[in-house]
Amino acid sequence: MVKFTPSKLTLALLSTGLMAVSASSFAYAQQTDEEKEQAKKADQEVEVIEVKGLRGSLIKSINTKRFSSNVVDAISAEDIGKLPDSSIADSLSRISGLAAQRLEGRASVISIRGFGENESTTTLNGREQVSIGDGRGVEFDLYPSEIMSGVSVYKTPNASMTGEGIAGVIDMQTISPLSKAEQVIVINGQYEKNGHDAVVDGYDNNGHRLNFSYIDQFANDTLGVALAFNTMESPGQEKQFGRHGDPFLYDLTDEEGNSYTGIKGANIKGRSSVLERDSVMAVVEYAPTEDLTITVDSLYVDFSDKRYVGAIEFGFNNCDDEGKFPDCEYTINSVEDGFVTGATYRNFPFYVKNNQEHRTADLLNLGVNIEYRVNDDLTVTFDASSSEVERDLYQHATFGGASSFAGNEVTYQLNKDGSGGTFDSSLDYGDPNTVGLGDIMGWDLAGERSNPKVEDEIKSFKLAAKHMLESDVFDSIEFGLAYRERDKQKTISYSKTDVLPSAMIPGTNVAAISPEYLLGTVDLTHANLGHTLIFDQEALLSSGAVYSETDVTYSWGKINDAFQVSEEVSAAFVQGNISTEIAGKSIRGNVGLRYIKTEQSSIGDTFGWSGIDTKLDFSHSYSNFLPSVNIIVDVSDDEILRFGFAKTIARPTMDDMKGGILVEPTSWSGNPDDTDINGNYWKASGGNYQLEAREANGFDVSYENYFSDEGYFSVALFYKKIKNWNFDSVYETELPLDDASLSTHPVAGNIDGFSDKTATVNAKENGGEGDLRGVELSVSFPFKMIDESLEGFGIFASHTMVKQDMKDFNGDDYTLPGLSERVSTITAYYEKDGIQVRTSMRKRSDFTASIYSTIGLTTEQRFGLGETLVDAQIGYDVTDNLYLYVQGQNLTNEAFQTKFDDADYATDQYFDYGRSYQAGFTYKF
Repeated sequence: MVKFTPSKLTLALLSTGLMAVSASSFAYAQQTDEEKEQAKKADQEVEVIEVKGLRGSLIKSINTKRFSSNVVDAISAEDIGKLPDSSIADSLSRISGLAAQRLEGRASVISIRGFGENESTTTLNGREQVSIGDGRGVEFDLYPSEIMSGVSVYKTPNASMTGEGIAGVIDMQTISPLSKAEQVIVINGQYEKNGHDAVVDGYDNNGHRLNFSYIDQFANDTLGVALAFNTMESPGQEKQFGRHGDPFLYDLTDEEGNSYTGIKGANIKGRSSVLERDSVMAVVEYAPTEDLTITVDSLYVDFSDKRYVGAIEFGFNNCDDEGKFPDCEYTINSVEDGFVTGATYRNFPFYVKNNQEHRTADLLNLGVNIEYRVNDDLTVTFDASSSEVERDLYQHATFGGASSFAGNEVTYQLNKDGSGGTFDSSLDYGDPNTVGLGDIMGWDLAGERSNPKVEDEIKSFKLAAKHMLESDVFDSIEFGLAYRERDKQKTISYSKTDVLPSAMIPGTNVAAISPEYLLGTVDLTHANLGHTLIFDQEALLSSGAVYSETDVTYSWGKINDAFQVSEEVSAAFVQGNISTEIAGKSIRGNVGLRYIKTEQSSIGDTFGWSGIDTKLDFSHSYSNFLPSVNIIVDVSDDEILRFGFAKTIARPTMDDMKGGILVEPTSWSGNPDDTDINGNYWKASGGNYQLEAREANGFDVSYENYFSDEGYFSVALFYKKIKNWNFDSVYETELPLDDASLSTHPVAGNIDGFSDKTATVNAKENGGEGDLRGVELSVSFPFKMIDESLEGFGIFASHTMVKQDMKDFNGDDYTLPGLSERVSTITAYYEKDGIQVRTSMRKRSDFTASIYSTIGLTTEQRFGLGETLVDAQIGYDVTDNLYLYVQGQNLTNEAFQTKFDDADYATDQYFDYGRSYQAGFTYKF
């Protein structure tokens, strides 16, 4: 029987702990018995090699990829407390096939081979993580990069993996203290500065990070301890131009009666924010004998994200409302291809908006892993963990404007490149004598407050065994059971505020802002609008002299945003690990089957005209059989062929599974003949508790050539046959209402025909299908291969091309969220004699983007333009202990832009985040 034997370099890396992350054992990385024996021999036969810096990280990542039984790409820490980038998401975006989208200026949403964040799973030490949003996607800002030893992206699964995802699984790994041979104490510090000055008074454009790491071994190296503390304060600035209204365009007529199309209005914003995070990580590893290893790990994160947004919104289309604004008029100044690119509006309405948000979260992860080698042939592993988070989001928005629109004149000229435009106004929006507080637009509110809270908890258990075999094909078999339960709920409260009549300026509908409540201004000079006021919203409300407040959580149907979803997932798996020889070629890999049974329940409310009518409690169950095959052929010492097949799943988002529905009549006319196309008198919207996991059959083929320790190139082809996709759908259902509830409707009550409880429902439904295919090219090339004088120089780069073919239930083309047809990355570096210089570029084509909605931190889908981001870093090892560096991100100040179609001027949102600069140090005792 032929056994695969790692190279001498690999053994050295194993012996020094540099390959502590083993791709073949996913739940809390552990070496196989064979690898442990080889590592022990390596300790005796091979001189220890210490590899640090970017090149050391590159070597570790290459070896993780090379010796994995799966299709895996990885990033490895350059040293203790130092991933290659300051954020995990930034590091992930340099992996072939991955792309990151920025939210509020930070890389946040990760796509893998064209699939968005909800089609992958993020794990910590092999255990699924909770999320602070309404869905399942993990926000990487929660996790300090300094405490990670590496991150692996599994693009193909095996049966023993607990993580699920059509796109793949992103696994973050903390340090293994017994993998280090000595005590390590490291301090990292960093100063950060945004290229934009603070947009909002009272905020800063600078911040800091500080990390302390301690690793030690005791009791003759049988007890290892790793501790890390991290604190961060990171600023954010944003200059934004956005559209007004939906749809965004309306028809205009010039003085000669010619018709054109123009924007309904504009929304000019400025935002400042500060993200604060404190975290503590602890790992205790105990190996009293060679047969027993117990690992206990924990991570606690205290997270806070404050932001203040000041905005001026112009509603040009309100000039058509002669009843409200009879004196409004406009003049068209410039037209291009029938589109108005510049105009002047007079005596028209505008409003000023102030919005403050404070999001807090407490994350706690606990885990224990016990590995026991019963004998030379049998090893048993038990793993238990919990991951839980509580997120609290407080939002407070207030509206205001001028007491009279007479004399208000604005001239705008749009920029063809989509970066917004310039606005010349006759008013000073930073003058408290001009701007007051109130219901300017007649919306029946002068402000609003909301407080959505999310609680998410996952508990998981796994019992697995590995038995060595004497076989010509399989060297071992793995089998086991796993159980996971998840409970996620969102609660919400919502209120509106109105200006008290006693506070209004006589003869107007606005209240003046007293000087004691003024806090400063927001800078809107990027649109030539000067500054707008900000004020202490909480003090104004609590004074009781300006605002009244009304709870509208129920009367406005906001309660329908709440949900409570539970899942119980039971799994059993069996996997054979292949080690054989065919035609003189070494063959390795695995083949396995995973059975999963899912039981889910959803609790919600039926909300109608009189509030909550019925409490709903639904349940549903289904099962999946997931086969997987990974075959690796060692064509030569340096060449590998990989073949992979797997059936994978991605679970629906929790908010799409909510049980609550909002019920209303198809028509409010009271005429029983006014029905929809299905002949129904009622319509409903909400979630679908019967949603099941989306599925895909995936095929992978790749060729890899490892021509040096730092160099390789690979070509990978992949294909996904997508099934059971969740699309927006319209279907019929029986309303869970009694006759008494129906009869109370103010319009439809007691009218013949409305007693029929059949309703037309708008919600997600399973059943969509499609195809996705692509090619992935990657290379790492050290220039010393050209000439020894170029030692230290090198590049690593990748290019991914993806195509998809999907249509929704209406037969319309559907684009997967996060899919860019082309994604490229390249990093050029020099590292030698303590000097490290690197510059990186990552580029992606147009894609369906996620942006934050107007109110709150829920996201909406928009057409995002492609972007090219450039970063650079220079560092120097001053001594063996001290490393200094400076780095810059988004050096070309690339904005993020969304559009509503492909035409010029068709800007939806334009976000200018500015450049970011850091200077820092790492000191190792």
